[in-house]
Amino acid sequence: MTGEVSSDDFIVPAYLREAFPGGLPRRGVVSVRGSHFFTMVLASIASEQKAWIAFLGAEDVGWACAESLGVDAGRVVHVPRIATQGSQVVSAAIDGFDVVVVGNVRLDVRERRVLQRRAITKGALLIAMDWPNASLTVDCELRGVSGVNDGIGHIRAVDYTVSTQRGQSHMRYTQDGRGAPPFQQLSVVHGDVQLGAVSARVPS
Repeated sequence: MTGEVSSDDFIVPAYLREAFPGGLPRRGVVSVRGSHFFTMVLASIASEQKAWIAFLGAEDVGWACAESLGVDAGRVVHVPRIATQGSQVVSAAIDGFDVVVVGNVRLDVRERRVLQRRAITKGALLIAMDWPNASLTVDCELRGVSGVNDGIGHIRAVDYTVSTQRGQSHMRYTQDGRGAPPFQQLSVVHGDVQLGAVSARVPS
């Protein structure tokens, strides 16, 4: 079921090239720290290059957000809950998909090592949160939002700083998708944002 992708790394947009100077790795494991949202960003980059993607153990995927980022739903398989045999399920997905986003799947240290080696051998990319000894670790930090004043309003834009051992980039997410932030950064925020009478969390 693998898509029409090259054997090289996935090409990243210009505003992320400082953090990914060689592109997004095509095989192995990319571990994301600080932001579940950024796992979707990475999946969208691969999806735009016609990759087939499996989302495993991800119950709270925001598909409207995924679509705005560029995820092609026609090339996605979603398994929201994996109660048992997590290692076998991920291993099977490695055989059939270009990218596997690993959510709430119970894996021990040995299983993670085996799956990482298998992904490298098979030419598949695993994207996961806080995966020890990953091929590449990405830190995504929320920097600020616009559209909210004293807890009232509608979020219009969110800024992130993306860091790897290779470099650092900045990204802005709006209802129209992701892109490079303008020169002026948004105000720094932390945690929940109150939207009128409703508490909402910015993508993190």
